[in-house]
Amino acid sequence: MHPPDPFRGAAGTGARTDLDLLLNRPGSHGARLDLDVDALAAHLPLLDDCVAMTANGTALISDLGTYAPPSFTGDPLPLVPDAVLLRLHRPSVRAFVAMDADEGRHEPPGLWMFDRLHRVVHRGYLVSHSGTLAMDLLRMARPAAAEEAPAEPADDSSDQLGTLDGLLADATSGADAGVAVEPAQVVDLLCHLCDTGVPLSIGVLNRGCLQLHTGALDLVEHRGNMITMVSGGCNAAFHPADLAEARITRPHGVRGPTSVVRLHAADGRCVAVLAQLGLTTPALATTWEQTISGLVG
Repeated sequence: MHPPDPFRGAAGTGARTDLDLLLNRPGSHGARLDLDVDALAAHLPLLDDCVAMTANGTALISDLGTYAPPSFTGDPLPLVPDAVLLRLHRPSVRAFVAMDADEGRHEPPGLWMFDRLHRVVHRGYLVSHSGTLAMDLLRMARPAAAEEAPAEPADDSSDQLGTLDGLLADATSGADAGVAVEPAQVVDLLCHLCDTGVPLSIGVLNRGCLQLHTGALDLVEHRGNMITMVSGGCNAAFHPADLAEARITRPHGVRGPTSVVRLHAADGRCVAVLAQLGLTTPALATTWEQTISGLVG
């Protein structure tokens, strides 16, 4: 079974987009928000506890918590503990919808994000009453003051953050870079990290949106045809049969060259990343690199 995608096989095959399908879903009620991505980012932390999900048909990540202020490509990446972390590519994320609760589908109220072609990018479901009040504020909000979009620096694949930003702008960026390993070896890596308690950052990409979670793995297991990871309130998963390969690169991080594992689908898209982001202890950084070295032999 694939990660849930409410529009898989429906959008892109006719004139109707994901956005059309959502707004015209029987029994559902929603409204498109008159917001740009900067105005949305300013309001996201007001939503209180949410179940935030990013899924691309091959991998997914779902996290329970409050949104930290999203970061944008070209900006620093603040790793806020115990918060939902999004990194966005401004030109890609373009439309937003506030949905009321759907009793028939057992869905709470939610916020949906779409790309320029009106394909779904990210979903956040509200789990607190205060979040519904914040959603009312979102409905009344207006776009940020019109300004020229800040210039984004050229992506630097030799830098850890530049690597992520390059993938946000183009998920096939650097598809042939680094060392190729089999997806089964990545499963072994995840099981080892779970056994040893070494923290890592898990990220899932979808059309200009990267959702990240950092922490130690509590569980790694096969569930049906999925590899599922649990870390605190976060669940992540991927479908091994949909992966062509994994690639390991060593861009510069806080403590020098730091390995990043990228999971690639058959069409070359990077669908998920495993990394050690932020400032870790020298011991943890060394353990991470030794573990990756064992993976590539």
